[in-house]
Amino acid sequence: MAGGVTVNKTAYRVAAKVAGQDPEMDRVAARVAAVASAEALRHKRSGDLAGSIRVRRGRKDRVITIDDPEALHIEYGHLAGGRGKGARWVPGLHILSKAVKRVG
Repeated sequence: MAGGVTVNKTAYRVAAKVAGQDPEMDRVAARVAAVASAEALRHKRSGDLAGSIRVRRGRKDRVITIDDPEALHIEYGHLAGGRGKGARWVPGLHILSKAVKRVG
């Protein structure tokens, strides 16, 4: 490396493990999940969706999931009315995406 500086090849793993133990990770993940749940409740027939938003804790990270079977279609949109001429695109609500942006 330039200037004689050497970085341990596994330093990123150590840094991720240290960051993953920080309680701030839990607080931010919980805040994103709460904002996502509140956003979901603003939409018609979304009680099941809002109630299925969870924070799952890994060893080094947090993952916010939606356990509703329609989550993918709700988040990103879907085709309604079949595939023929009567089909129409229903835009996604982008609930998780919006929550992440709001929390920062």
